Amino acid sequence: MFNQENIMFMDGEFAGLRPDGTEFLSLAFIKPNGDELYCEFETDAKIDGWVKDNVVPHLTGKKVSKEKVVEKIKDFVGNEKP
Repeated sequence: MFNQENIMFMDGEFAGLRPDGTEFLSLAFIKPNGDELYCEFETDAKIDGWVKDNVVPHLTGKKVSKEKVVEKIKDFVGNEKP
């Protein structure tokens, strides 16, 4: 059965568009019940000029490691499937 309570929406900011991939600078998740998670990544990625000028100034939160972000996402998502 479909579990509407475990639906979530995601948004992210990333360093730039590259054919070989890119790195996230931040990720945000929100559930319909209002629970939310927002993380900013520690990174040494090459950040495109537009992103540096228009996105980076708005990233003012504490930066955390990729490993810590994975832990936070797992805790937020939980074990249920939508």
